Amino acid sequence: MAIERDKLRITFLNNNDIYSKILKDRYVPFIAHYGSKRFQYPTTEQMSSFSVQHHTWTTGDRFWKLASSYYDDPAAWWVIGWFNQKPTEAHVQTGNLIMIPGPLEVVYQFLGI
Repeated sequence: MAIERDKLRITFLNNNDIYSKILKDRYVPFIAHYGSKRFQYPTTEQMSSFSVQHHTWTTGDRFWKLASSYYDDPAAWWVIGWFNQKPTEAHVQTGNLIMIPGPLEVVYQFLGI
């Protein structure tokens, strides 16, 4: 079971007095801002607890497709992006070697989720 990255967001409410007129004019009580949880990258020693599979990036590959193939859950796409330090597919080029960490439960445990 994958944990969706969006559920890990931190929410900040902006109800600061400087915005009170803008919020009032728009009939909005507050503005919600979302931050992203920051994960530490594993050390070499910590990586030994993962089994890593390798995949060569080809035309048409997407993180969600890889997550679906390797984890049976496309919602875990962000784990592959995080582990490879490539936040989006735009950061990957054809021929790049992509590492798929597993098992997913061990990765989640390492991340504290």
